[in-house]
Amino acid sequence: MESQDTEYSADTDEPRDPLRPLIDNLDIGVFSIDRPYEGTFSQLNPACARILGYASVEDALGASVMGHYSDPKERAETFARFLGSPAFNDRGAIKFEAQRLRHDNGEPVDVLLTLTVKVDETGRATRIDGAVEDIGQRRKSETAFRASEQRFRIIFETIGIASALTDGDGRIVRVNPAFLAFVGYDEPDVVGRFLDDFLYQADRTPGLVSRQTAAPGPRAAVSSELRFVRRDGGIAWGLATVSWLNDKDGHQTGVVMIQDLTERRRREDDQLRIEKLESLAVLAGGIAHDFNNILTAVMGNISLAAETMGVPQSAYERLLLAERATTRARDLTQQLITFAKGGAPLKRPAFLPDVVRESASLFLRGSSVRCDVTVEPGLPPADVDLGQMVQVFNNLLLNAAQAMPDGGRVEVRLAPAELPPDNAPGLKPGRYLKIEVEDHGRGIPPEQVNRVFDPYFSTRPQGTGLGLATVYSILRRHEGHVEVRSKEGFGTTFTLLLPASDKSPEPGSQVVARTAPPRATGRILVMDDEPTVREVAVEILRRCGYEADEAADGDQAVDAWRLARDAGRPYDVVILDLTVPGAPGGAEAIARMRQFDPNVKAIVSSGYSASAVLARYKDHGFAGVVAKPYTIEELKDAVERLMPREPGRDGESEGR
Repeated sequence: MESQDTEYSADTDEPRDPLRPLIDNLDIGVFSIDRPYEGTFSQLNPACARILGYASVEDALGASVMGHYSDPKERAETFARFLGSPAFNDRGAIKFEAQRLRHDNGEPVDVLLTLTVKVDETGRATRIDGAVEDIGQRRKSETAFRASEQRFRIIFETIGIASALTDGDGRIVRVNPAFLAFVGYDEPDVVGRFLDDFLYQADRTPGLVSRQTAAPGPRAAVSSELRFVRRDGGIAWGLATVSWLNDKDGHQTGVVMIQDLTERRRREDDQLRIEKLESLAVLAGGIAHDFNNILTAVMGNISLAAETMGVPQSAYERLLLAERATTRARDLTQQLITFAKGGAPLKRPAFLPDVVRESASLFLRGSSVRCDVTVEPGLPPADVDLGQMVQVFNNLLLNAAQAMPDGGRVEVRLAPAELPPDNAPGLKPGRYLKIEVEDHGRGIPPEQVNRVFDPYFSTRPQGTGLGLATVYSILRRHEGHVEVRSKEGFGTTFTLLLPASDKSPEPGSQVVARTAPPRATGRILVMDDEPTVREVAVEILRRCGYEADEAADGDQAVDAWRLARDAGRPYDVVILDLTVPGAPGGAEAIARMRQFDPNVKAIVSSGYSASAVLARYKDHGFAGVVAKPYTIEELKDAVERLMPREPGRDGESEGR
């Protein structure tokens, strides 16, 4: 401010300094002290007066410079700081922060002082020029920034969304616990790597997080649904959003937020799989029904031919082989029905460890694969269809054995579990059995893990793709759940959840030995829409000694049954096909018969064994059931159970 002809003081009404208008309009306070040892303002601009709390420049002129420091010690220390400052010794200037008390209200104000001291030849100070800035707002901003930064740290660390920060090149510099839980890694394994290092190969998106130095300027935020490969080999779906922040120096920081979509995707996949199964249900049912009718005729005629007298031994053996082949065809048809429609399970309480051990004994016998079964204490029984559960464990153990062609160990672990409301699988809350079937085979590639339950999908060229689809369908029909996790090269684990039962399994029923075979006499009516099935069934029954008649549909069966009853020669047993296209079937026929005779004995027969009528035939008025295709023994046994017995024999007057 000093100039030879630019005095600005109380004795001067008009400024002679041409810079005065500029200085008067500055937001920074400017002042001069002509007599340093008196310590009073000799010149100052309006901003300086305002900052220090004076009403005007005139009120501040002549006021004490040192009289308003918040800390009185600074009055004595100010010159010592001047003298001790390297900047002052080098340039005769110093800059420091201090706190002043305002003249008008005594409130503290934070200021930044810049002072320049002129000295004479003796080192005595002759003039001080200075500037004063109100830095209170800046400090408030800094305090607010630090508070905001602290809030960000807290939110970043505690938020449930997986989050990460990257540098401009895309390298991860910081992650929160949710991110580590999402990918399954520890922090040292993550920091310093690129985000796409954790992505499934096909999902690595160019431009999501660059692997090269970023170009200057703003970068657009990007968002995409991606598959992340966890440390354990599992796949986690996430909606990844990457935004970019630029600081004042042009450095860029990537903010990565990943919303976990794994559960939503799992439910979508489950729903899609259910829709696939249901779309195949009608087709599978029709194919199975027709195919089982054909198999019934094939199996029946083979069995009849095998029992015919005079068949050479070589021909007899060939017939037995053919019969076994049709039995395997029947099993395949049943598996098709089960995975497509699920089958209506006939649930009873059962202890599953014995089922697992029996399946392991059958399917792993003679192989180099060993099965270890571990049962935790307190394992409850499960409400299951025992036959379908056998099929589940057979498929899982066979799958495990095929995954270890060179041998190995399958671990089956059974434990009680309690599912809370809103559990991840979406099951009803309550008690469950948790069953894990783990092999140590080659594992499943990540891109195939989500497809293993799809119909007709198989990781083996020779596979049918029905085994695991059947497992999935059976578990769903049991109001349970199955999921898979696998890591290529390390093995696969299937986890099953099944509702627990509050009841104990019934003790095994004992079959009472007969002292004599039942009488092979009686009258039987066979109703089936397929002529070949009627013919073979009637022939089998006649060879057993029964008198057998046939009908093509429900109307014919009811008419024949009524005529026989009215003639005094009623049928002892009626065999009714459940489904007759375009005409009344077995359910309609038995309902009409029971209107006249509630004690009519009828056997329901169907080639579509997924029907709920077969599972709960007694609820629909039937006394027995025989699923097509059936063998001679199965048909004979079903009929014998219902035929009248001789009074007094085996303590019975009627069949079981």
